[in-house]
Amino acid sequence: LPYLIAKVKNKENNLYELFNNETTLPSVVMKKIDEFRKKSNNFYEFLLKSQEYVVSELETVKINPEQDGFHLRPIEKIIKSNYATQFEKLKLLYLIFKNKKLSTDILFFTPLKNLKTISPLDKFYIKIKHNKMSYFINPVQFQNDFYPYEYDHWNIYNLNGKTINISNSIKNKNNTLIITGKIDLSKKDKNIFNITTKGFFNNYKRILNNQLSFISDILKNTIKIKASKINKVFLKTPKELSVSVITKGCPFEKYYDKYLILKTPNIPLLSSINSNDLASLIPVHFKSQFSVYYNIEFIIPKNLESDYIAKKIEIKNSTGKFTRILFYKDNKFILKIKFSIYKKIIHNKNELKELFNAWKSNENLLILIKHK
Repeated sequence: LPYLIAKVKNKENNLYELFNNETTLPSVVMKKIDEFRKKSNNFYEFLLKSQEYVVSELETVKINPEQDGFHLRPIEKIIKSNYATQFEKLKLLYLIFKNKKLSTDILFFTPLKNLKTISPLDKFYIKIKHNKMSYFINPVQFQNDFYPYEYDHWNIYNLNGKTINISNSIKNKNNTLIITGKIDLSKKDKNIFNITTKGFFNNYKRILNNQLSFISDILKNTIKIKASKINKVFLKTPKELSVSVITKGCPFEKYYDKYLILKTPNIPLLSSINSNDLASLIPVHFKSQFSVYYNIEFIIPKNLESDYIAKKIEIKNSTGKFTRILFYKDNKFILKIKFSIYKKIIHNKNELKELFNAWKSNENLLILIKHK
């Protein structure tokens, strides 16, 4: 059995030949792919539609490639049967992109350090290079973002057995959530917010289906308000969305009869972590490095006044950075928060706990206002 990627050039274990022994696709497939290209607004959308075709229209038979000796049926038989193994879907998607004259490669991901012992081949992706950008496409399941975040630290090899390093192709700034806006407590349902999502925060598939629902969920899960209407949309690239929305609701909560309180906004990817559990979670695996920014102005009516305001916090270590600035002037609160994680895998429990505790400091209380 051709287990050894390192020897794909010999006659017995020729994986390269296995994926390149066919050059044409059935006309029914080409017709669909040409239609996808014509109806797509951008290249990213074309990749998404092509992936959806292979993932959803053919039933996946979960047989590891080594279990059937890396046998691949001809593409025409695969299409007529309406099912495919994972390896067959890999070949089909690979040929689709090759036929569209795209720079295409197949990458194999394994946690094993010794290439000669690869069995089974754990994960595989198709790599597309287009306009200086790289896309990593899974042939058997949908992705929000065409990047294998979970596996970029594994050992990676192409069809020729060459070691590939992709971890430098994604940077901290590429995975960013920015929320800016103003909330006037006297008109809770007519405020305007701007939300920018980059990288894995930017679920392009959901954006295509329902932008309002996507943005509303972000606001609800972070600062506890909802988006009621899309104002403007700026889709700079499929990896970066900026949206202006009209919101409804107020993040302040009633506290007894005369007080209102504002608690710390949630930080995505951290909300489900309990600081008491950090010791058992180490090392902590995040999807990737990321940054979250909040810049929010709160205008309070003249019959209310400030009773408490949280102090400035700034924590920085090799794991990440947390900054919170909050000030009050002329019946306005300005809240600025920046939270960044510099590492995908965190081994230092104390540094993560330091950042975590700063974010959760003082039982989450940021602002206390009361009736005059």
